[in-house]
Amino acid sequence: MSEEEVIQYLLSTPDFFVRNSDVLESLTLPHPVSGNVVSLLEYQVSVLQKSTAGYRSQFERLVDVARENESTMQKSRRLILAGLNCESLDDFSMVVGDMVRDDFQVPYHSLILFGDVTDSSVRDS
Repeated sequence: MSEEEVIQYLLSTPDFFVRNSDVLESLTLPHPVSGNVVSLLEYQVSVLQKSTAGYRSQFERLVDVARENESTMQKSRRLILAGLNCESLDDFSMVVGDMVRDDFQVPYHSLILFGDVTDSSVRDS
């Protein structure tokens, strides 16, 4: 029987060790780092701890990204609300320029507007 067949059998028969607990008692596993023999339970705990540490690290990265996204969303919201309060295109250009530079730390930017502009008024007053 090949290793792959043993693996497939154990995966397809999850209660094998429950029904054959004496087999577990006779198993010994070399420790992957030191080479010393450790119990199956110690080995499983070690593997789970490493796995948990990896998941914790991924979770912390996701939380950091979520915080950055929240901050960007709040800055965008402030920019939109400030833009809606502008009375003219000149005002709008100044507000966008200031906020993009200060809130988003973008020192160089361009505001390009498309369309016919016959009047610089954004709203009818």
